[in-house]
Parts: sequence; C-alpha cells; structure tokens
Amino acid sequence: GKRTRLAVISGRSLSGLRKQFDLPGLAYGGVFGLELDAPGWRFRHPSAQAGSPALETLLERLHALYDDMPGIQVEDKRAGVALHFRRLPARLRPEFSRRLRPARKSAPRGLAWRRTAFSWEITPRTSWDKGKAALLLRRRLGHPFLLAIGNDRFDEPMLRVAQRYGAGIRVGRGASKAGFRLKDTREVHRFLRALAERAETGFVKALS
Repeated sequence: GKRTRLAVISGRSLSGLRKQFDLPGLAYGGVFGLELDAPGWRFRHPSAQAGSPALETLLERLHALYDDMPGIQVEDKRAGVALHFRRLPARLRPEFSRRLRPARKSAPRGLAWRRTAFSWEITPRTSWDKGKAALLLRRRLGHPFLLAIGNDRFDEPMLRVAQRYGAGIRVGRGASKAGFRLKDTREVHRFLRALAERAETGFVKALS
C-alpha cells in the first residue's frame, strides 16, 4: 500500500535483481548496497565509481584464468565482480583454488574479497555495507519503521540498523544482533503472508 515500501538489498547486481523481482515501486540495492535504485531516485557509491578501472582489470584476468574451466562463471556487476563456482565439478575444485591464490595476490589494490557459499564477491574496499545502504534508504523514505530480514553474515549490518529503528529478523542459525529469528524460508513466507494480510486491512501491529 501507500504506507508500505519494499526494498531488496542483495549481493546480486541491479540488473540481476530486476530480472528476479518484477514488482511496481520496489527499491533495489545491488552489490551489497553500493548501488541503489528506487522510484525517482538512484545512487552509486563514490568508491564504486573510483574502483571501476581495478574491477575491469580483474574481470579480464579472471576471464582469461578460468576460460577453459567448466562450471565457472565470471560476472560483471558494474560495481563489483563475482566469481561463481556453484556448478564446478568436484574434481576441479583443487585446480580452481590453485589458480585463485596467485590471482588474488596479484589483483589490483583497493579491492575487497568476500567468500560466500558458492562464489567470491569482489568489490571496491570501503566501509559501506548493507546497513549503511538501509540507513540511506530509510532517510529517503521519510524515516519509517524499518523491518529487515536476512540470513547471512553480510546481512548483519542491515539487521543491526533495523533493530535500532524497527525490527531485525535473522533467518536460520548463527550469531546475530537481530531481535527476532525465523527458522527457514518457509517460516519467512508464512510471516510475510500474514504481514501482507494485515497491511491490506490497514492494521499492522509493530513488533515488540
């Protein structure tokens, strides 16, 4: 409704988020919040702009390094680069790691490497994170009650901010500063359905 605004802040690129979600009025935060795109407003962090030459150099090197290895995808995210290895055959994982070690050592300076379950995420080195992106979105949206849901360590800055200005919900196990926890994605779906039903009737009770 008019009183509710939905945002997705992800490690994915903005273009990837737009393909995955097609909802009117949605605000997108791509590459860990380095790029934001909301109705009538866009933001790109200055460090992402300054880091572009280094990212372009790294992108070329990774393409050349893994061009012959099946199951590897090198993704250009504009504000970052992702090295995906989800589909890499198990027999090739030692060779993948062997090639990556010297590549990381010789990579352009000023880049931060994040390891996720099935990828390496490389972005300009900065103190910016999902929490600061959430704060910026909150200011642009008029300081609303902030409800955030996340499931990994990269979501923790956002959950801490949400806990300060609303409610943070951590999904699954792991240490968290969030004040609430849901077991899995099935519980998230149930929670969101119930929240949407209350929003439609005009009655939403703040979490406490």
